[in-house]
Amino acid sequence: MCIGNETTGDFHHFFLKFRDSRLKRRTPGVVELATDDATRMLTRVLDDYSIDIIREAHRLLKGDKLHNASHHLAAITWLLGIHDDRLLDKAKTQEARANLITRIAAATWFQALSQLRSGALSTLLEDVKAGTEFGVIERKWNAINDPLQYLRPQAAPSAGNIAAAERLMKELNVTEHDMRRRQLTYSDIPDNVKIWQSRRTLDKIHTEPKADGIFSSVVPKAGREKEIKTTPTEFEWRIDSTPPTKITFSRLVTDVLPTTTKLEMHVIPRAPLCFFITGFKGTKPLMQWHSDSNLASWYYPGRAGPVVKHNLKPDTWNEVSCLMPFPHLWDGIPATTTFALPSEKTVENGFKYYHTKNGLRYLLCLKGVTQEDRRSLCLFPSLLKAEFHGVRSTIEAYSNKTNQEVVEDLEAKGGIVAGLKVDKSDYSVKLRVTDEKGGIEVYQIVLFD
Repeated sequence: MCIGNETTGDFHHFFLKFRDSRLKRRTPGVVELATDDATRMLTRVLDDYSIDIIREAHRLLKGDKLHNASHHLAAITWLLGIHDDRLLDKAKTQEARANLITRIAAATWFQALSQLRSGALSTLLEDVKAGTEFGVIERKWNAINDPLQYLRPQAAPSAGNIAAAERLMKELNVTEHDMRRRQLTYSDIPDNVKIWQSRRTLDKIHTEPKADGIFSSVVPKAGREKEIKTTPTEFEWRIDSTPPTKITFSRLVTDVLPTTTKLEMHVIPRAPLCFFITGFKGTKPLMQWHSDSNLASWYYPGRAGPVVKHNLKPDTWNEVSCLMPFPHLWDGIPATTTFALPSEKTVENGFKYYHTKNGLRYLLCLKGVTQEDRRSLCLFPSLLKAEFHGVRSTIEAYSNKTNQEVVEDLEAKGGIVAGLKVDKSDYSVKLRVTDEKGGIEVYQIVLFD
């Protein structure tokens, strides 16, 4: 936006050009951070932490040495950039320095300053400053970043927050219908997001024509699936008892999966399963990456429970149906499904903030997973669009008391999408691969890329 005209004919005039980032609409019912308060917060941060402290905190987060680091990496990288640019060193007086800090504080986003002054990132900086050993830092960090607690309100919303939420929803034209959620099924998965899929299980969803007639809804008795010929069973115990081949996730995708006909994952008795859910067609986008064509998100059902409750076999091999990125990466395709992944510089310049904020995560979808319990809507504050954050306690309360809806003809749609994730901080995945010639090999993912 520009006030005044830069040129009129051959004449140049005084004009002001405002950055788009400063022309945001105020969210009704939500108090925003004033520039004076932002300046005081940034001044305190710059006074409290030296460049060496900031560099060490950045190193721990950048190297994925701490869980859920990607949520905090943008803020610490921004703070490090202020020092690296040495902009404040050029100020000749204290007044000039204060003016520069005000300008920087006014131009940044509120969440960066909030993270640096409170919460996990502030605790990390204080621990690094105090010289705390890494084991203690990790324990404190994990406690604060517990996914069941992170950014989630710990008390019921106030009457004022409920009223603000009602005003906000009316202005954004969001209705109860837009809040509805159901399990994502295999028939909902866009073809372009699948990095690998089982030839035996997923093809049937798309190739079998829809039947017509009075009894078209009746499910016939399942016939025996033709098994893919593999190495004789008397040799399988030798394969499972020998040490697995160590491999990176990136190399698994590029070198192994193209010739894989069957993929199995070793599942421990209490594994942290992840479930994908979605909104209904035509509803408004609520999550940061949502669009008209992608209303999917995810949730973990509390603490890792017995996998037998979800129709999985513990301490043995379970078949993988599909490998794909998490929903927040779908609009980054093909960059997020092509390995090796783009360089760090390319990611920062070419990806949206929610790609790196939520991390490069991929789901190994397990065949036949069930979820008997009717879960909440799982509208988590850490995933919602920024305009909803001021009323997140009300949205969370509504989400917790409202159930997901039952999917009709679930079996015909391939079942629900659920499994175990792979990301830069998880190296515990063990897979058994059967190739197109019948050979079997066991792999242990030891690095991401």
